[in-house]
Amino acid sequence: MAEAIAETKLVQEYESIRRREYELITDLLTVLPRIDHVGEQRIAQVRDAMFHADHPFLMVLVGPFSSGKSSLINALLGAPDFLEIGPVPTTDRISILRYGDEPQNMTTPGEVDTVFYPASLLRKVSLVDTPGLESVFKEH
Repeated sequence: MAEAIAETKLVQEYESIRRREYELITDLLTVLPRIDHVGEQRIAQVRDAMFHADHPFLMVLVGPFSSGKSSLINALLGAPDFLEIGPVPTTDRISILRYGDEPQNMTTPGEVDTVFYPASLLRKVSLVDTPGLESVFKEH
């Protein structure tokens, strides 16, 4: 229950900040064309910022192995056993966690997996779990 309340507050705060950012960028786009010496390239950059303000953030967790990266993600998702954790390196690939109606792991050739999970936080923020630094295992 407390986790759900904390997650709801986090999502509400995110939405408030995102809306304010979008409003500020919109105001800036209204004013910029009227200012001398502001080129079309700058205006295009602001339009690009507006696009990114309306799409989920990407939060990447990086640190030594067994420092709690996967545990933190599990706690944020309210799913204590979702990502494997342990005292030895367990994450050997980069995993991008995104919102999905059903849990699903899409493994692709290379070093990045996409994992879908039905947590409301993932509607606004994509989380990235990375292999630990300082591991003695080559694949980590």
